[in-house]
Amino acid sequence: MGGLFAAQAGASLIQGEAEAGAAREAGRFAEQQGEQNARLLEAQAERTEQQGGKEAGLFRRKVRGVIGSQRAALAAQGLDVGSGTALDLQEETAKFGEIDATQIRKNAIRSAFGLRSEAGNARDQGQLGRITGRSRAASALLTGGINALGSGARAYEAFGAADTKPKAIKTTNKRTSAGSSGRDRSGLA
Repeated sequence: MGGLFAAQAGASLIQGEAEAGAAREAGRFAEQQGEQNARLLEAQAERTEQQGGKEAGLFRRKVRGVIGSQRAALAAQGLDVGSGTALDLQEETAKFGEIDATQIRKNAIRSAFGLRSEAGNARDQGQLGRITGRSRAASALLTGGINALGSGARAYEAFGAADTKPKAIKTTNKRTSAGSSGRDRSGLA
């Protein structure tokens, strides 16, 4: 029967170690996933910024085309395109075109910022997963150890307690010659 308790104690320790290993591995996996997701989001943020720059450049090119069409139309009407209302119209078109191109670029930067924030969150989630895995591993080891101690205590109760009962101490009752009261003076009673 003592072997059964020893086997239970060993099994508790082995199970605790196995659970701890699985928890640590799950934590490492969560951290790797978080890091991989963060890298993907950062790459997407970079592409978003680059695309925003390209779109802003294309929009500026279109605005220059519109200004060219305006100049041609104004010149066809016999107006001087370098002065007066014709020039004001071209300048206004260029100004609003640049405002819109800048807004395109800003929107891309904001989107990239959001993606980078998500990347940071993914990285934090991965680190939290690693910490959680370590915590679960420690808990599994403690639980395994406590269960093993419990098996040992049950074995002690079942077998060890019978062998370790306190033995009675024998004392001699010595009386003094001067008429003692008969009490034991050994200090053990």
